[in-house]
Amino acid sequence: MGIRKRIVVLLLLLFVPLLLLESFTYYKWFQERKKVEMQANLEIARTVAKTFDAFIQDVLHTQLAIGMAATASPAPSAASLLHMLREAERVNPALRSFAWAGPDGVNLVTTNPRIANRKIAIEDQFLRILSGEEWRVTDIYPSPYTGEQVFMVLRGIRDQKGAFLGMVTAIVVADKLDRLLAVQRSKGAGISLVDSRGIHVYRSPTARFTAVRWDWLKSYPVIADALRGKEVVATVVSGLSGTRRLIAFAPVPSIGWVAAASLAETVMIGAIIGTLLPQAILILLVAIAAFGAAIAFSRPISASIVKLRNYALALGRGEVRDLTMATGPGELKDLADAFNDMAGKVRLREEELREARDDLERRVEERTEELRKAYEKLKEEAEERQHMEEQLRQSHKLEAVGTLAGGIAHDFNNMLAVVLGNAELALDDLEDNDEARHYIDQIVKASKRARDLVRQILTFSRKSEHGKDPLILTALIKETYELLRASLPSTIHMELDVRAGFDTIMGDPSQIQQVLMNLATNAAYAMEERGGTLSIGLSNSTFTRLDRMPGPDMEPGTYVQLCVGDTGTGISGDVQKRMFEPFFTTKKPGEGTGMGLAVVYGIVKNHKGVISVESKADVGSTFTIFLPCAETAQRERPEQAGAAPGGRERILLVDDEPAVVEMASRTLRRLGYDVVADTSGSRALGTFLEDPRRFDLVITDQMMPGLTGIDLAQRMLEVRKDLPIILITGYSETVSPEQATSAGISELVMKPLAKEEMAETVRRVLDGRTGNR
Repeated sequence: MGIRKRIVVLLLLLFVPLLLLESFTYYKWFQERKKVEMQANLEIARTVAKTFDAFIQDVLHTQLAIGMAATASPAPSAASLLHMLREAERVNPALRSFAWAGPDGVNLVTTNPRIANRKIAIEDQFLRILSGEEWRVTDIYPSPYTGEQVFMVLRGIRDQKGAFLGMVTAIVVADKLDRLLAVQRSKGAGISLVDSRGIHVYRSPTARFTAVRWDWLKSYPVIADALRGKEVVATVVSGLSGTRRLIAFAPVPSIGWVAAASLAETVMIGAIIGTLLPQAILILLVAIAAFGAAIAFSRPISASIVKLRNYALALGRGEVRDLTMATGPGELKDLADAFNDMAGKVRLREEELREARDDLERRVEERTEELRKAYEKLKEEAEERQHMEEQLRQSHKLEAVGTLAGGIAHDFNNMLAVVLGNAELALDDLEDNDEARHYIDQIVKASKRARDLVRQILTFSRKSEHGKDPLILTALIKETYELLRASLPSTIHMELDVRAGFDTIMGDPSQIQQVLMNLATNAAYAMEERGGTLSIGLSNSTFTRLDRMPGPDMEPGTYVQLCVGDTGTGISGDVQKRMFEPFFTTKKPGEGTGMGLAVVYGIVKNHKGVISVESKADVGSTFTIFLPCAETAQRERPEQAGAAPGGRERILLVDDEPAVVEMASRTLRRLGYDVVADTSGSRALGTFLEDPRRFDLVITDQMMPGLTGIDLAQRMLEVRKDLPIILITGYSETVSPEQATSAGISELVMKPLAKEEMAETVRRVLDGRTGNR
């Protein structure tokens, strides 16, 4: 095969893989774009699902506000409640026939006169709410009055004891969901909503099957997975048009419905081809041009090489003639000149050899220089690698420090437990007039502050919802005050006055914080134009039966008084009469929903409190909230040292810290208990297994070598299921209150415990055990 053919074959070998690579790249581009379009469909379906779920949640919140107002004491008039229902219906055009039904399911107040004093039509849904479900959303059905396709949202209202008080219902017209669900999407895309039976509820743009509510479960079996809560992306054949469509289903998990978004496959393919085909054609043209240019440029080279080969053959046969290169690269012309010089100057071969040696030396020097540069580069890379390894070691050190943080907190709490416990033991041994009592009392106070600081650090990032528990308002008010000061405009001056002697209530911290945030936000709105002063105060008020109560339902006793005042525009008398009504607002459209003060009123009433307001035009307003003090706080404050409850039961105490064991044993023995202590979980388990009925209570640390506290507790509970166990920990990521409870542990407490806390915890667990028998 000649040189020219070889060059052509070589270029073809390069060109064919290039074409294959281009075809593969085009195919990959096509698949990637198809995935993008499928993902876009899924995102649209997710948006529709989230939008519809948010709509349902808004309706439920509105129904809850109406139900709270309907069951408030004193009860509102029928006209007032009807006004609230009409306002709620007016806010959202998709809602129709709001109604308040009594416990028997009869519509007492409704915006639809045709269903007044009638029982709720969907009996089975009403029975579900009556049996304990909080709320329900029905599947689509035709309205018996208008013939429209509708569905109903029902919400039950119960008192604090769980007694059923009534139900708020609302009808949603499916064809009125356009403004809500017509989300932004690509051209040719459609969105749909399907109920839990697979029946079509809504479609945009409207199709001819909308009126008959097409059964999607029958037409698209893949929707069954979506109805079970899974996201589904598939290519299906449309039962309406017979064309292939890309469709994505996203569940609406709160009610078991499904949102769908679809796009015709031809539209998607057209868009992809319109984008990628010009690029592919351009790449193909460039490759063809490069191949032609390579052939053209190779011709002079191949011709020169052939001519040079013929001259070499002639020279080998002894035919010496001049070699000329009219065309070809400069290197080939130089080679021809070298051949001419060799043929014409045989006598100068030695000089040529010398020149060849010099050229070889130069090449060796160049190679040596290349090797030196390569060595320097390798040295730089080695130094860079050493630097990166040093950075990696530093990163590992930082990770080790982070890993040790929990252990440090655990050990620090152990040391605090020893300091606090021994200080309290020392206080018990000193006389009341001993001067050392003051110094040791300061140690106890400092230890408790350090304990609280460690607990605050350990729980800083944890957030959970609680019921009504003893809540210290001072810390919560100060925390909210700092948050408000950072968020309100600088034109508003803030003042905080906390003087409450009794600041503990039974409440939910998030709800109390919401009350303060809502009142402060309204105050800031009243001072938006001119600025002013926002004052927050916390104090106590005590009322007897002879005093005039701020509210009609208040009982005599001690209350925490929370005041939020401003120097804004004030509130007129007419507005004061209606300001706690849901949906009533004096703000401009789009600036408020009218639910802020209604929510405040509901939370205060839920906490058995009273709210009042004083206001003067251009002077300002002051909202005053009275919340009953918690009885636990009033009993705990007068308790003195030595009054801690004790007993005579036998306790098994386990902790791997000898100092903690010694301190806790002495404390428990002084409370009257018979204590058996051990610093090993394994030995303590052996002691327990010798006589499982010997001990009335087990107190164990969580973080112990060999056998952790929760493992020890589970081993003991396998033998004796009624054994009360208290799990104590300074810090542990491996156990939570929920895990401790599920493992059968009576209580999980944090170190260090003061003497009173330990005594009360032990007594509470022991008494609880006795009561359960």
